[in-house]
Amino acid sequence: MNAYETAVALGIDGDANVVTVLQSLAVSDVTRSDLNRFMRVGRFLIFDGAAWSGSIQTLLVNGSIPEDNLDDIVDLKAIMVGTGGDGLATTDPVWSLRVFAFVTLMAGISQDASLVEQFYAMAGGRPFADLTIEQYEEQSAAALTASGKQGLLNRIIWEEEQFDARANQARAAVASGTATTSQQVLDILHTR
Repeated sequence: MNAYETAVALGIDGDANVVTVLQSLAVSDVTRSDLNRFMRVGRFLIFDGAAWSGSIQTLLVNGSIPEDNLDDIVDLKAIMVGTGGDGLATTDPVWSLRVFAFVTLMAGISQDASLVEQFYAMAGGRPFADLTIEQYEEQSAAALTASGKQGLLNRIIWEEEQFDARANQARAAVASGTATTSQQVLDILHTR
């Protein structure tokens, strides 16, 4: 599916919003085990069964995490220990934006821009990472054009079916003797 078809299937609307959401979507969700491994290897957030450590925990304790991300960290910790779900819903339009914002925060903390793509590699990548508003608008316009053409073709099919039904009525009228002139046949064929 292209970006437009994906947006329609997921019920996302508004061109700029659609592109932002699609850019944040991954191919699959991130599992809890992959998330824990990623956090542990990057030394971002580690739970040893008793306490949290890592660069995110240090920033959290120091009050250096933006307030907008505090709930995300609480949710992330709950997922990591198994009380908040079985992974990150990176395929869900609602949650993918929150995950993307948090991953970009981690990339900023680590000062490693490649961290975003490393993270999303766990989820099969982001198929629309480089999507532009212009590309989306082109796909949308093409789909609407195709839809318009399909609508016209559907109308032709409907008209053919209606004519066939009237032609059958005209044949029956001729066979039964109720239509005996060309004008009567034409009147049956052109009745709407």
